[in-house]
Amino acid sequence: MIAGMYEDVSAVLKGWKLNPIAFDSLLNQSSHSFAFGSPDIVPMFAVGAASDRVDMSTYHEDDEDFTKDASHLDLWVLDRFKELLGKAKDNKELDAKMRSPGTVFFLHLLGLDTTGHTYRPFSQEYVGNTIVVDAIAREVERLVDDFYGRDGKTAFVFTADHGMSVKGNHGDGDPDNTRTPLVAWGAGVRRPRSANQTQVQASRAAAEDDAYFADWHLDDVVRADVDQADITPLMATLLGIPVPANSEGRLRLDLLGLPDEHKARALLANAQQVLETYRVKHNSRARRMH
Repeated sequence: MIAGMYEDVSAVLKGWKLNPIAFDSLLNQSSHSFAFGSPDIVPMFAVGAASDRVDMSTYHEDDEDFTKDASHLDLWVLDRFKELLGKAKDNKELDAKMRSPGTVFFLHLLGLDTTGHTYRPFSQEYVGNTIVVDAIAREVERLVDDFYGRDGKTAFVFTADHGMSVKGNHGDGDPDNTRTPLVAWGAGVRRPRSANQTQVQASRAAAEDDAYFADWHLDDVVRADVDQADITPLMATLLGIPVPANSEGRLRLDLLGLPDEHKARALLANAQQVLETYRVKHNSRARRMH
Protein backbone atom coordinates (compact mmCIF):
# COMPACT_ATOMS: atom_id res chain seq x y z
CA MET A 1 0.00 0.00 0.00
CA ILE A 2 2.91 2.35 0.69
CA ALA A 3 4.24 1.44 -2.75
CA GLY A 4 0.93 1.80 -4.61
CA MET A 5 1.01 -1.76 -5.89
CA TYR A 6 -1.01 -4.85 -5.09
CA GLU A 7 0.38 -7.98 -3.46
CA ASP A 8 2.64 -10.10 -5.63
CA VAL A 9 1.33 -13.68 -5.40
CA SER A 10 4.91 -14.97 -5.50
CA ALA A 11 5.39 -13.35 -2.08
CA VAL A 12 3.72 -16.44 -0.58
CA LEU A 13 7.08 -18.17 -1.09
CA LYS A 14 8.53 -15.69 1.40
CA GLY A 15 5.69 -16.11 3.90
CA TRP A 16 4.31 -12.69 2.84
CA LYS A 17 7.19 -11.14 4.79
CA LEU A 18 9.28 -10.00 1.82
CA ASN A 19 8.44 -9.32 -1.79
CA PRO A 20 10.64 -11.49 -4.06
CA ILE A 21 10.88 -8.59 -6.51
CA ALA A 22 12.41 -5.27 -5.43
CA PHE A 23 9.99 -2.33 -5.50
CA ASP A 24 10.01 1.39 -4.90
CA SER A 25 8.03 2.86 -2.01
CA LEU A 26 6.97 6.11 -0.41
CA LEU A 27 9.65 5.69 2.26
CA ASN A 28 12.35 5.43 -0.40
CA GLN A 29 11.12 8.64 -2.07
CA SER A 30 10.88 10.58 1.20
CA SER A 31 13.56 12.95 2.44
CA HIS A 32 13.68 10.72 5.52
CA SER A 33 11.36 8.17 7.11
CA PHE A 34 10.90 6.94 10.66
CA ALA A 35 9.06 3.61 10.85
CA PHE A 36 7.79 1.79 13.91
CA GLY A 37 6.02 -1.55 14.26
CA SER A 38 6.08 -5.21 13.34
CA PRO A 39 9.34 -6.96 12.43
CA ASP A 40 7.40 -8.71 9.64
CA ILE A 41 6.25 -5.50 7.97
CA VAL A 42 8.47 -2.50 8.65
CA PRO A 43 11.80 -3.91 7.34
CA MET A 44 10.43 -4.75 3.89
CA PHE A 45 10.08 -1.04 3.09
CA ALA A 46 13.73 -0.39 3.90
CA VAL A 47 14.87 -2.89 1.27
CA GLY A 48 16.29 -0.97 -1.66
CA ALA A 49 16.21 2.37 0.15
CA ALA A 50 19.36 4.37 0.78
CA SER A 51 21.04 3.14 3.96
CA ASP A 52 20.50 6.45 5.73
CA ARG A 53 16.97 7.07 4.39
CA VAL A 54 14.85 4.94 6.75
CA ASP A 55 15.19 4.61 10.54
CA MET A 56 13.35 1.57 11.88
CA SER A 57 12.18 0.48 15.33
CA THR A 58 10.57 -2.95 15.65
CA TYR A 59 9.57 -5.10 18.60
CA HIS A 60 10.70 -8.72 18.87
CA GLU A 61 8.65 -11.27 16.95
CA ASP A 62 8.07 -13.20 20.19
CA ASP A 63 5.96 -10.26 21.38
CA GLU A 64 3.34 -11.19 18.76
CA ASP A 65 1.34 -13.56 20.97
CA PHE A 66 -1.76 -14.86 19.19
CA THR A 67 -3.24 -16.18 22.44
CA LYS A 68 -4.02 -12.85 24.07
CA ASP A 69 -5.03 -9.23 23.52
CA ALA A 70 -2.36 -7.55 21.40
CA SER A 71 -3.04 -3.87 22.12
CA HIS A 72 0.33 -3.72 23.89
CA LEU A 73 1.98 -3.90 20.46
CA ASP A 74 0.29 -0.67 19.43
CA LEU A 75 1.19 1.02 22.71
CA TRP A 76 4.81 -0.03 22.12
CA VAL A 77 4.73 1.86 18.81
CA LEU A 78 3.32 4.96 20.51
CA ASP A 79 6.01 4.83 23.21
CA ARG A 80 8.80 4.60 20.61
CA PHE A 81 7.32 7.56 18.72
CA LYS A 82 7.27 9.59 21.94
CA GLU A 83 10.89 8.65 22.58
CA LEU A 84 11.89 9.87 19.11
CA LEU A 85 10.28 13.25 19.69
CA GLY A 86 12.00 13.46 23.07
CA LYS A 87 15.42 12.67 21.61
CA ALA A 88 15.02 15.41 19.00
CA LYS A 89 14.90 18.03 21.75
CA ASP A 90 18.53 17.30 22.64
CA ASN A 91 19.81 16.35 19.19
CA LYS A 92 20.01 19.20 16.69
CA GLU A 93 20.84 16.91 13.76
CA LEU A 94 17.84 14.67 14.46
CA ASP A 95 15.61 17.69 15.00
CA ALA A 96 16.63 19.18 11.65
CA LYS A 97 16.05 15.85 9.91
CA MET A 98 12.55 15.58 11.38
CA ARG A 99 11.70 19.10 10.24
CA SER A 100 12.80 18.57 6.63
CA PRO A 101 10.04 18.76 3.99
CA GLY A 102 9.01 15.32 2.76
CA THR A 103 9.53 13.54 6.08
CA VAL A 104 7.42 10.43 6.76
CA PHE A 105 6.42 8.91 10.08
CA PHE A 106 5.05 5.40 9.57
CA LEU A 107 3.32 3.91 12.61
CA HIS A 108 2.31 0.31 11.92
CA LEU A 109 -0.29 -0.85 14.46
CA LEU A 110 -0.58 -4.64 14.32
CA GLY A 111 -2.68 -5.10 17.46
CA LEU A 112 -6.10 -5.19 15.82
CA ASP A 113 -5.01 -7.78 13.27
CA THR A 114 -3.60 -10.08 15.95
CA THR A 115 -6.51 -9.56 18.35
CA GLY A 116 -9.00 -10.13 15.52
CA HIS A 117 -7.42 -13.45 14.60
CA THR A 118 -7.49 -14.56 18.22
CA TYR A 119 -10.83 -13.26 19.51
CA ARG A 120 -12.74 -12.33 16.29
CA PRO A 121 -13.80 -8.79 15.25
CA PHE A 122 -16.97 -8.56 17.36
CA SER A 123 -15.32 -9.60 20.62
CA GLN A 124 -14.89 -7.40 23.67
CA GLU A 125 -11.13 -7.66 23.24
CA TYR A 126 -11.29 -6.40 19.66
CA VAL A 127 -13.52 -3.48 20.59
CA GLY A 128 -11.11 -2.63 23.39
CA ASN A 129 -8.17 -2.68 20.99
CA THR A 130 -10.13 -0.40 18.63
CA ILE A 131 -10.51 2.11 21.45
CA VAL A 132 -6.75 1.93 22.04
CA VAL A 133 -6.02 2.62 18.36
CA ASP A 134 -8.44 5.54 18.36
CA ALA A 135 -6.68 6.99 21.41
CA ILE A 136 -3.27 6.49 19.79
CA ALA A 137 -4.36 8.39 16.67
CA ARG A 138 -5.56 11.26 18.83
CA GLU A 139 -2.35 11.26 20.89
CA VAL A 140 -0.10 11.16 17.82
CA GLU A 141 -1.86 14.20 16.39
CA ARG A 142 -1.41 16.05 19.69
CA LEU A 143 2.27 15.11 19.93
CA VAL A 144 2.94 16.19 16.34
CA ASP A 145 1.12 19.50 16.83
CA ASP A 146 3.14 20.20 19.98
CA PHE A 147 6.46 19.26 18.36
CA TYR A 148 5.93 21.41 15.27
CA GLY A 149 4.25 24.27 17.08
CA ARG A 150 0.93 23.73 15.31
CA ASP A 151 2.42 25.09 12.09
CA GLY A 152 -0.27 23.45 9.95
CA LYS A 153 2.27 21.74 7.67
CA THR A 154 1.56 18.12 8.61
CA ALA A 155 -0.83 15.78 6.80
CA PHE A 156 -2.26 12.71 8.52
CA VAL A 157 -3.43 9.57 6.72
CA PHE A 158 -5.13 6.82 8.74
CA THR A 159 -5.96 3.57 6.95
CA ALA A 160 -5.62 -0.22 7.00
CA ASP A 161 -4.25 -2.78 4.58
CA HIS A 162 -7.23 -5.14 4.94
CA GLY A 163 -10.43 -5.81 6.83
CA MET A 164 -11.49 -9.02 8.58
CA SER A 165 -14.35 -11.50 8.38
CA VAL A 166 -16.48 -12.52 11.35
CA LYS A 167 -14.39 -15.69 11.49
CA GLY A 168 -11.22 -13.71 12.07
CA ASN A 169 -9.80 -14.35 8.61
CA HIS A 170 -8.79 -12.17 5.67
CA GLY A 171 -7.21 -12.56 2.26
CA ASP A 172 -10.13 -13.39 0.00
CA GLY A 173 -12.47 -11.09 -1.91
CA ASP A 174 -15.20 -10.86 0.71
CA PRO A 175 -16.20 -7.18 1.20
CA ASP A 176 -15.52 -7.50 4.94
CA ASN A 177 -11.91 -8.24 4.03
CA THR A 178 -11.42 -5.70 1.25
CA ARG A 179 -13.18 -2.62 2.65
CA THR A 180 -10.95 -0.50 4.85
CA PRO A 181 -11.11 2.97 6.38
CA LEU A 182 -9.38 5.96 4.85
CA VAL A 183 -9.36 9.08 7.00
CA ALA A 184 -7.11 11.95 5.90
CA TRP A 185 -6.77 15.40 7.40
CA GLY A 186 -4.29 18.23 7.79
CA ALA A 187 -2.12 20.12 5.30
CA GLY A 188 -3.25 19.74 1.70
CA VAL A 189 -6.38 17.70 2.46
CA ARG A 190 -9.75 19.19 1.57
CA ARG A 191 -12.28 19.93 4.28
CA PRO A 192 -15.40 17.74 4.65
CA ARG A 193 -17.94 18.50 1.93
CA SER A 194 -21.62 18.75 2.84
CA ALA A 195 -23.89 16.41 0.90
CA ASN A 196 -26.83 17.75 -1.09
CA GLN A 197 -30.27 16.19 -0.83
CA THR A 198 -29.67 13.76 -3.69
CA GLN A 199 -26.42 12.58 -2.15
CA VAL A 200 -28.05 12.18 1.27
CA GLN A 201 -30.79 10.04 -0.24
CA ALA A 202 -28.21 7.92 -2.09
CA SER A 203 -26.27 7.43 1.13
CA ARG A 204 -29.37 6.30 3.00
CA ALA A 205 -30.31 3.96 0.17
CA ALA A 206 -26.85 2.39 0.35
CA ALA A 207 -27.31 1.86 4.09
CA GLU A 208 -30.59 0.08 3.44
CA ASP A 209 -28.98 -2.19 0.85
CA ASP A 210 -25.85 -2.90 2.89
CA ALA A 211 -25.85 -2.93 6.70
CA TYR A 212 -22.14 -2.08 6.61
CA PHE A 213 -23.04 1.60 6.17
CA ALA A 214 -26.04 1.68 8.52
CA ASP A 215 -24.28 2.89 11.69
CA TRP A 216 -21.98 5.47 10.15
CA HIS A 217 -24.34 8.42 10.69
CA LEU A 218 -22.47 10.42 8.05
CA ASP A 219 -25.30 10.96 5.57
CA ASP A 220 -24.61 14.71 5.58
CA VAL A 221 -21.00 14.32 4.39
CA VAL A 222 -19.84 13.35 0.90
CA ARG A 223 -17.85 10.12 1.05
CA ALA A 224 -14.90 9.68 -1.31
CA ASP A 225 -14.11 6.01 -1.96
CA VAL A 226 -10.80 5.08 -3.59
CA ASP A 227 -8.90 2.01 -4.66
CA GLN A 228 -6.21 1.07 -2.17
CA ALA A 229 -3.38 1.83 -4.59
CA ASP A 230 -4.70 5.39 -4.95
CA ILE A 231 -3.54 6.19 -1.42
CA THR A 232 0.10 6.22 -2.53
CA PRO A 233 -0.10 9.11 -5.04
CA LEU A 234 -2.25 10.96 -2.50
CA MET A 235 0.46 10.68 0.15
CA ALA A 236 3.22 11.53 -2.33
CA THR A 237 1.34 14.66 -3.44
CA LEU A 238 0.73 15.78 0.14
CA LEU A 239 4.45 15.35 0.83
CA GLY A 240 5.56 17.01 -2.40
CA ILE A 241 7.72 14.03 -3.42
CA PRO A 242 7.75 11.78 -6.53
CA VAL A 243 5.19 8.99 -6.77
CA PRO A 244 6.97 5.62 -6.26
CA ALA A 245 8.01 4.10 -9.58
CA ASN A 246 5.93 0.92 -9.21
CA SER A 247 2.71 2.64 -8.16
CA GLU A 248 -0.50 1.73 -10.01
CA GLY A 249 -2.53 4.35 -8.15
CA ARG A 250 -4.48 7.26 -9.59
CA LEU A 251 -4.41 10.62 -7.85
CA ARG A 252 -7.88 11.53 -6.60
CA LEU A 253 -8.20 15.29 -6.93
CA ASP A 254 -11.40 15.37 -4.87
CA LEU A 255 -9.35 14.52 -1.77
CA LEU A 256 -7.02 17.49 -2.13
CA GLY A 257 -7.38 20.98 -0.75
CA LEU A 258 -4.73 22.54 -2.98
CA PRO A 259 -4.72 25.34 -5.59
CA ASP A 260 -5.84 24.21 -9.05
CA GLU A 261 -2.35 24.73 -10.49
CA HIS A 262 -0.85 22.40 -7.90
CA LYS A 263 -3.54 19.80 -8.59
CA ALA A 264 -2.88 19.98 -12.34
CA ARG A 265 0.87 19.56 -11.90
CA ALA A 266 0.38 16.64 -9.51
CA LEU A 267 -2.07 14.94 -11.86
CA LEU A 268 0.33 15.37 -14.80
CA ALA A 269 3.18 13.86 -12.77
CA ASN A 270 0.96 10.91 -11.81
CA ALA A 271 -0.03 10.33 -15.45
CA GLN A 272 3.60 10.47 -16.61
CA GLN A 273 4.62 7.99 -13.91
CA VAL A 274 1.89 5.49 -14.86
CA LEU A 275 2.71 5.93 -18.56
CA GLU A 276 6.37 5.20 -17.91
CA THR A 277 5.38 2.01 -16.07
CA TYR A 278 3.36 0.97 -19.12
CA ARG A 279 6.27 1.73 -21.46
CA VAL A 280 8.70 -0.34 -19.43
CA LYS A 281 6.32 -3.29 -19.31
CA HIS A 282 5.48 -2.97 -23.02
CA ASN A 283 9.15 -2.92 -24.01
CA SER A 284 9.91 -5.86 -21.73
CA ARG A 285 7.20 -7.99 -23.31
CA ALA A 286 8.20 -6.91 -26.81
CA ARG A 287 11.75 -8.14 -26.20
CA ARG A 288 10.45 -11.51 -25.01
CA MET A 289 8.27 -11.86 -28.11
CA HIS A 290 11.32 -11.46 -30.35
